[in-house]
Amino acid sequence: MNKQKTALIAAWILLFITILIGIFLLTDPDREVLSAAVYSQQGSPQLGSFDPSLTPSTTPTPGVGSITPTPSGGSATMPPIAAGKVTQQVDWVYGNVGRCWSAWSGDQCSYTPHEGGGDLVSRDLDGDGTSDITCSLGTGARRKTTITNTSSKSFEVRCERYHCAACKSANGTHAQCDGGLDERVLRSEQKIMLTPGCSLTCSWSGVEGSCQSAPTPTPGVGSPTPTSGAGNPTVGICSEGPAPYCNVTNLLTYFGGDDIKAKNASQICSKESGGNPLAKNTSCTNSGGTLDYSIGLYQINLLAHCSSDLLKRFSSENYSGADFNARSVFAYSGNSPTMPCKILDQTKLSMCERAMLDPVRNIQKTVSLSSNGTNWSPWAAASVCKIQ
Repeated sequence: MNKQKTALIAAWILLFITILIGIFLLTDPDREVLSAAVYSQQGSPQLGSFDPSLTPSTTPTPGVGSITPTPSGGSATMPPIAAGKVTQQVDWVYGNVGRCWSAWSGDQCSYTPHEGGGDLVSRDLDGDGTSDITCSLGTGARRKTTITNTSSKSFEVRCERYHCAACKSANGTHAQCDGGLDERVLRSEQKIMLTPGCSLTCSWSGVEGSCQSAPTPTPGVGSPTPTSGAGNPTVGICSEGPAPYCNVTNLLTYFGGDDIKAKNASQICSKESGGNPLAKNTSCTNSGGTLDYSIGLYQINLLAHCSSDLLKRFSSENYSGADFNARSVFAYSGNSPTMPCKILDQTKLSMCERAMLDPVRNIQKTVSLSSNGTNWSPWAAASVCKIQ
């Protein structure tokens, strides 16, 4: 009998101790701190859903919540300036090259913020050998970049904003989020006509400046009929490309059967390469050349896009080496390649060339870079063909 009482008392004591431990775990503040520390080490929470066909607003909506990262080249409503493991950047872009910039990282990154601009080649927008713009210089603390037109010509420039949900740098010391460093980057752009003597500032909230004006459409090109869908896509005015790669029938299989996207893709392909999958423009290697090391049907410019991501996603060679970007392949000065361009890693460049000389891989890369045919702005042919 005494043994039964002893066992019963022991069981009650054990139950009581278990309840006390449970209460302690639920209320212990150190347990919450541990959870927060683990969350912090894992980085920012995964961003949610985003429609890349949405037109970016002039001013981003603060606290937009969840956005799914998309390949570079898309447009997004940008999240607010953030802390943590993020890198953000604003650029003034002309001819798909960053001319002036400011970049910074969150408080959980070790990279230095900065504000500046490119060399003379980068500031010479019309290629006449003289500088056309000046860029503001600074520590990056103001998180803005200012461009001033010192020429007698007007230029259509873009204020581009980049958000990388990670700590990013090209040289290991300074923050950077553009230049193909992150294929999942969020990007938003705003086109502006920079008139002679005008100074405009690209900030996280959009363009600032009293002399800004929207680009003036070129008259006399007809009025393509808009179709339903986000952004009212229209068919361009150029001739469609030839078979077997650039014709509409072939491209329909890559653009989900969307006739307008396939027709625009066909026109871009025709203008860029004439349908020749082996087309190459390596003008950057020549004195006085252009910023081109462009390959294949859609002239994918390897000055910006030769990277480990390209090889992993768009190559048949099963690349499994260390991550790299175009700055590991070509010498850069600031945000622009040095001119004439200097090749740093011929092996990696050759792998990127082989990948983009494959017509199927080149088209697949184009689908990604154009955000599935919704943004053709990276191609100069889009402006010629009046593709919106």
